[in-house]
Amino acid sequence: MYWKEAFKPNYIWLAEDDVYWDGGRQAHKFEYHRNLRSTDKRLSRMCWKEEWRIYDQVLVEVYPGGNEPWLGIYCSDDTLRSAVSAVYTCPDPDFILVISRGAAYYVNVFRPDSWLAPRVFPVKSVLALPEWNCIALWDETEATFLRADGVRWQSGQLCVDELTLNHCEKHEIIFHGFLGAGYGEAARFNLETGVWKKTLDWYS
Repeated sequence: MYWKEAFKPNYIWLAEDDVYWDGGRQAHKFEYHRNLRSTDKRLSRMCWKEEWRIYDQVLVEVYPGGNEPWLGIYCSDDTLRSAVSAVYTCPDPDFILVISRGAAYYVNVFRPDSWLAPRVFPVKSVLALPEWNCIALWDETEATFLRADGVRWQSGQLCVDELTLNHCEKHEIIFHGFLGAGYGEAARFNLETGVWKKTLDWYS
Protein backbone atom coordinates (compact mmCIF):
# COMPACT_ATOMS: atom_id res chain seq x y z
CA MET A 1 0.00 0.00 0.00
CA TYR A 2 1.23 3.47 -0.89
CA TRP A 3 0.68 6.59 1.23
CA LYS A 4 1.55 10.26 0.80
CA GLU A 5 1.08 13.27 3.07
CA ALA A 6 1.32 15.94 0.37
CA PHE A 7 -0.99 18.33 2.25
CA LYS A 8 -0.90 19.16 5.98
CA PRO A 9 -3.93 17.55 7.67
CA ASN A 10 -5.95 18.48 10.76
CA TYR A 11 -5.59 14.94 12.07
CA ILE A 12 -3.18 12.11 12.82
CA TRP A 13 -3.66 8.83 10.98
CA LEU A 14 -2.35 5.28 10.74
CA ALA A 15 -3.06 2.84 7.92
CA GLU A 16 -2.78 -0.88 7.36
CA ASP A 17 -3.34 -3.09 4.33
CA ASP A 18 -4.53 -6.69 3.91
CA VAL A 19 -7.04 -6.63 6.76
CA TYR A 20 -9.85 -9.17 6.61
CA TRP A 21 -13.29 -7.89 7.54
CA ASP A 22 -16.43 -9.86 6.88
CA GLY A 23 -18.51 -8.16 4.20
CA GLY A 24 -15.95 -6.85 1.73
CA ARG A 25 -17.59 -8.21 -1.40
CA GLN A 26 -18.99 -4.98 -2.82
CA ALA A 27 -17.47 -2.34 -5.11
CA HIS A 28 -17.77 0.26 -2.33
CA LYS A 29 -18.42 -0.65 1.29
CA PHE A 30 -17.27 1.30 4.32
CA GLU A 31 -17.64 0.77 8.05
CA TYR A 32 -16.33 2.97 10.83
CA HIS A 33 -16.13 2.21 14.53
CA ARG A 34 -15.45 4.46 17.47
CA ASN A 35 -14.93 1.52 19.87
CA LEU A 36 -12.21 -0.27 17.90
CA ARG A 37 -8.49 0.37 17.49
CA SER A 38 -6.02 -1.12 15.07
CA THR A 39 -4.55 -3.25 17.88
CA ASP A 40 -7.91 -4.87 18.66
CA LYS A 41 -7.66 -8.67 18.61
CA ARG A 42 -11.00 -8.88 16.78
CA LEU A 43 -9.26 -7.71 13.62
CA SER A 44 -7.45 -10.51 11.87
CA ARG A 45 -4.39 -9.29 9.94
CA MET A 46 -4.56 -11.71 7.08
CA CYS A 47 -5.92 -12.33 3.62
CA TRP A 48 -8.74 -14.84 3.70
CA LYS A 49 -8.46 -17.09 0.66
CA GLU A 50 -11.36 -19.07 -0.75
CA GLU A 51 -10.47 -20.71 -4.05
CA TRP A 52 -8.91 -17.86 -6.10
CA ARG A 53 -10.63 -14.94 -4.32
CA ILE A 54 -8.87 -12.74 -1.78
CA TYR A 55 -10.94 -10.56 0.54
CA ASP A 56 -8.59 -7.91 1.87
CA GLN A 57 -9.39 -4.38 2.99
CA VAL A 58 -7.63 -1.18 4.03
CA LEU A 59 -7.87 -0.11 7.63
CA VAL A 60 -7.34 3.54 8.63
CA GLU A 61 -7.18 4.76 12.21
CA VAL A 62 -7.81 8.51 12.48
CA TYR A 63 -7.31 10.93 15.38
CA PRO A 64 -9.07 14.18 14.38
CA GLY A 65 -7.84 17.25 16.25
CA GLY A 66 -10.00 17.69 19.36
CA ASN A 67 -12.42 14.91 18.39
CA GLU A 68 -12.87 11.26 19.29
CA PRO A 69 -10.70 8.89 17.21
CA TRP A 70 -12.28 6.34 14.92
CA LEU A 71 -11.34 3.30 12.88
CA GLY A 72 -12.42 2.92 9.25
CA ILE A 73 -12.51 -0.33 7.27
CA TYR A 74 -12.58 0.30 3.54
CA CYS A 75 -13.58 -2.48 1.19
CA SER A 76 -13.48 -3.08 -2.53
CA ASP A 77 -14.67 -5.52 -5.13
CA ASP A 78 -13.15 -8.93 -4.36
CA THR A 79 -12.05 -9.44 -7.99
CA LEU A 80 -9.69 -6.43 -8.02
CA ARG A 81 -6.72 -8.06 -6.35
CA SER A 82 -4.17 -6.13 -8.42
CA ALA A 83 -5.82 -2.69 -8.13
CA VAL A 84 -4.09 0.13 -6.25
CA SER A 85 -4.43 0.75 -2.50
CA ALA A 86 -3.28 4.09 -1.10
CA VAL A 87 -3.95 6.81 1.47
CA TYR A 88 -3.51 10.53 0.74
CA THR A 89 -4.01 13.68 2.75
CA CYS A 90 -6.07 16.23 0.82
CA PRO A 91 -6.14 19.93 -0.11
CA ASP A 92 -8.95 20.28 2.44
CA PRO A 93 -7.15 19.48 5.75
CA ASP A 94 -10.36 17.93 7.17
CA PHE A 95 -10.48 15.21 4.49
CA ILE A 96 -8.59 12.01 3.73
CA LEU A 97 -8.53 10.05 0.47
CA VAL A 98 -8.50 6.27 0.94
CA ILE A 99 -8.20 3.88 -1.99
CA SER A 100 -8.88 0.23 -1.28
CA ARG A 101 -8.16 -2.09 -4.23
CA GLY A 102 -9.27 0.58 -6.69
CA ALA A 103 -12.30 1.88 -4.77
CA ALA A 104 -11.80 5.55 -3.79
CA TYR A 105 -13.29 7.16 -0.68
CA TYR A 106 -13.10 10.90 -0.04
CA VAL A 107 -13.84 11.12 3.70
CA ASN A 108 -14.48 13.95 6.15
CA VAL A 109 -12.44 12.90 9.20
CA PHE A 110 -14.71 14.84 11.58
CA ARG A 111 -17.81 13.14 10.12
CA PRO A 112 -16.54 9.74 8.90
CA ASP A 113 -20.00 8.64 7.81
CA SER A 114 -19.89 11.54 5.30
CA TRP A 115 -17.92 10.40 2.24
CA LEU A 116 -18.18 10.37 -1.51
CA ALA A 117 -16.85 8.06 -4.20
CA PRO A 118 -15.12 9.92 -7.06
CA ARG A 119 -16.26 8.69 -10.47
CA VAL A 120 -13.18 6.64 -11.27
CA PHE A 121 -13.19 2.88 -10.71
CA PRO A 122 -11.01 1.00 -10.35
CA VAL A 123 -8.45 3.71 -9.63
CA LYS A 124 -5.29 3.02 -11.62
CA SER A 125 -3.04 5.73 -10.20
CA VAL A 126 -2.98 8.94 -8.15
CA LEU A 127 -0.87 12.09 -8.37
CA ALA A 128 -0.76 14.78 -5.68
CA LEU A 129 -0.15 18.29 -7.04
CA PRO A 130 0.47 20.52 -4.00
CA GLU A 131 1.52 23.46 -6.16
CA TRP A 132 -1.97 23.43 -7.71
CA ASN A 133 -3.73 22.42 -4.48
CA CYS A 134 -5.30 19.35 -6.05
CA ILE A 135 -5.07 15.58 -6.46
CA ALA A 136 -5.51 13.75 -9.77
CA LEU A 137 -6.77 10.17 -9.94
CA TRP A 138 -7.65 8.12 -12.98
CA ASP A 139 -8.81 4.71 -14.13
CA GLU A 140 -8.45 3.13 -17.59
CA THR A 141 -10.59 5.75 -19.42
CA GLU A 142 -11.44 8.75 -17.17
CA ALA A 143 -9.75 11.19 -14.78
CA THR A 144 -10.95 13.23 -11.80
CA PHE A 145 -9.34 16.12 -9.92
CA LEU A 146 -10.02 16.76 -6.22
CA ARG A 147 -9.58 20.20 -4.71
CA ALA A 148 -10.43 21.70 -1.32
CA ASP A 149 -14.08 22.00 -2.39
CA GLY A 150 -14.30 18.31 -3.32
CA VAL A 151 -14.53 16.85 -6.81
CA ARG A 152 -13.66 19.82 -9.00
CA TRP A 153 -13.05 18.49 -12.50
CA GLN A 154 -14.18 15.26 -14.18
CA SER A 155 -13.03 14.39 -17.66
CA GLY A 156 -15.63 12.03 -19.05
CA GLN A 157 -14.23 9.34 -21.32
CA LEU A 158 -10.82 10.20 -22.79
CA CYS A 159 -9.81 6.98 -24.54
CA VAL A 160 -10.79 3.39 -25.20
CA ASP A 161 -8.37 1.93 -22.63
CA GLU A 162 -4.95 2.21 -20.94
CA LEU A 163 -5.20 5.85 -19.80
CA THR A 164 -1.94 7.14 -18.31
CA LEU A 165 -0.72 10.53 -17.12
CA ASN A 166 2.17 11.07 -19.53
CA HIS A 167 3.72 14.28 -18.18
CA CYS A 168 3.11 17.88 -17.07
CA GLU A 169 4.02 21.01 -19.01
CA LYS A 170 3.80 24.18 -16.91
CA HIS A 171 0.06 24.37 -16.17
CA GLU A 172 -1.01 21.51 -18.47
CA ILE A 173 -1.31 17.81 -17.75
CA ILE A 174 -1.08 15.48 -20.74
CA PHE A 175 -2.87 12.12 -20.73
CA HIS A 176 -2.12 9.32 -23.18
CA GLY A 177 -4.21 6.25 -23.94
CA PHE A 178 -5.38 3.75 -26.52
CA LEU A 179 -7.56 5.63 -29.02
CA GLY A 180 -8.81 2.76 -31.14
CA ALA A 181 -6.36 3.03 -34.02
CA GLY A 182 -3.33 3.20 -31.76
CA TYR A 183 -1.80 4.60 -28.59
CA GLY A 184 -1.20 8.35 -28.32
CA GLU A 185 -2.18 11.64 -26.70
CA ALA A 186 -5.75 11.42 -25.42
CA ALA A 187 -6.23 14.82 -23.76
CA ARG A 188 -4.66 17.92 -22.25
CA PHE A 189 -5.99 19.46 -19.07
CA ASN A 190 -5.36 23.10 -18.19
CA LEU A 191 -4.99 23.50 -14.41
CA GLU A 192 -5.41 27.28 -14.61
CA THR A 193 -8.69 27.30 -16.54
CA GLY A 194 -10.07 23.83 -15.74
CA VAL A 195 -10.60 23.18 -19.47
CA TRP A 196 -10.14 19.80 -21.16
CA LYS A 197 -8.83 19.55 -24.72
CA LYS A 198 -9.62 16.06 -25.98
CA THR A 199 -8.02 14.42 -29.00
CA LEU A 200 -11.24 12.67 -29.99
CA ASP A 201 -14.36 14.82 -29.72
CA TRP A 202 -16.74 11.87 -29.86
CA TYR A 203 -15.72 10.89 -26.33
CA SER A 204 -17.89 13.18 -24.20
